Amino acid sequence: MRVDSLQLIRAVAALGVVVFHTHAYFISIKLYPNEPISIFFNMGFAGVELFFVLSGFIMVFIHWKDIGRRDKFLIFFLKRITRIIPLYWFFLVFLIAIYFSIPQLSPENLQNIVYVLKSFFLIPNDKGFILEVAWTLTYEFVFYAFFSFLIIHKRWGIAVFFGWQLAVLINVFLGFSELLVFSAYNLLFFFGGLSALTYKYVSCFVSVVFLLAGGIGFSFVGYLGVEGYWEGITAYRTLAYGVFAALLMSGIVRLESLGKLHIHTIFKVLGDASYSIYLSHGFSLSVASFIFSYLGLLAVLPKGVIFLLLVSNGVIGGLFLYYIVERRLMHWYKHFIASRYP
Repeated sequence: MRVDSLQLIRAVAALGVVVFHTHAYFISIKLYPNEPISIFFNMGFAGVELFFVLSGFIMVFIHWKDIGRRDKFLIFFLKRITRIIPLYWFFLVFLIAIYFSIPQLSPENLQNIVYVLKSFFLIPNDKGFILEVAWTLTYEFVFYAFFSFLIIHKRWGIAVFFGWQLAVLINVFLGFSELLVFSAYNLLFFFGGLSALTYKYVSCFVSVVFLLAGGIGFSFVGYLGVEGYWEGITAYRTLAYGVFAALLMSGIVRLESLGKLHIHTIFKVLGDASYSIYLSHGFSLSVASFIFSYLGLLAVLPKGVIFLLLVSNGVIGGLFLYYIVERRLMHWYKHFIASRYP
């Protein structure tokens, strides 16, 4: 079942991340050092939190019926792996080829085979990944791993999953570990899953309230962030994002299910391409900023116009990757899975 409102959320999250990286790095550091347009564009970083809540919603929405069914475990993991890894590996190989062709652009650690392997297999490390945004994918797979316990055995799965979430929550307040598995980000998946379980029981009026409260609250948390109010307590910021994102998601999905909301095609397309946009926008922005600098456009066009052109380029590059590569990969792996698990 396709839920177009989720595609809208995907689109907003991807656009937010593109706007954030465009402004926080390319405008404020690379092209116009120490000359930001507005710090409020940095609120786009919250697209990451929105993606995580969305992921929790989708997993429960799609796989709730599979909980306790051990025979569904393999197909669950196959779907998760084939949804993320093929496009990631394709684009990572493409990047590495570019770096070897133009060594000046290459990260310092590219000659380190261990670093390269960790990037391919999304193994957390203090050097990050070749494709910098890939850090979020490690959280996704941690979530999938714990969610899979629910599929393998309902009772023990509940114990393991909620035990993990409880440990993460305790770590938010006590800070006993800096391990990724105990990061506050992991609670966002829970908020999304809770939203998926409860949205059907919400009335139309309450849905509107949830949508407005969630949208305003989420934006206000972002505002406090760019103003520096969350310094030193970012885990609490993550919790606040999770609560408001879950409200927003419950409201918008319920309104669509009641026939009160219709999503424009452009947001459906951007939602479909959101993963491609997310993976490729950094490269697209780098290419565009180089071209703009080389052609001398920075001295001709206003800073705001350069900003809009960069954001557009980041989105268009992702759409290109989606239509040329991702859709073909999706068709292949859906056929692969259907042929083996009809």
